[in-house]
Amino acid sequence: TFTDVQGKEWFAADVMALAANSNEIIKGYPDGSFGPYDKLTIDQFITMLVRASGEKAEPSSEYWAINYLKKAKALGFLKDGDFPDFRAEITREQMAVLMIRWLEQKEDLSGLDTSKVADAILDF
Repeated sequence: TFTDVQGKEWFAADVMALAANSNEIIKGYPDGSFGPYDKLTIDQFITMLVRASGEKAEPSSEYWAINYLKKAKALGFLKDGDFPDFRAEITREQMAVLMIRWLEQKEDLSGLDTSKVADAILDF
């Protein structure tokens, strides 16, 4: 459980499911909080995808996410030059790109018609 998720919020069940997942997709902050109203950053999202892959990476004292970013590159869904600042807020478009790349490593997506996807993704 997290100190700032009471269980009645619209997102509580999903957050708790991801936290309870054997891959520990969501771990929260060292103080026991989750930060449900914080903006999601690029490095946080990439970390969740690495963990969802069943991969582990040790946090670094230099920059906590560096080993997750290295693992994401090794897994093939993060490419050099994708982001100038991994600590920046992630957009829906960036999440979609990373998710498609992540899924491509897991599934054959060649049969999907993605011709209209770009028009359907709106990021305000």
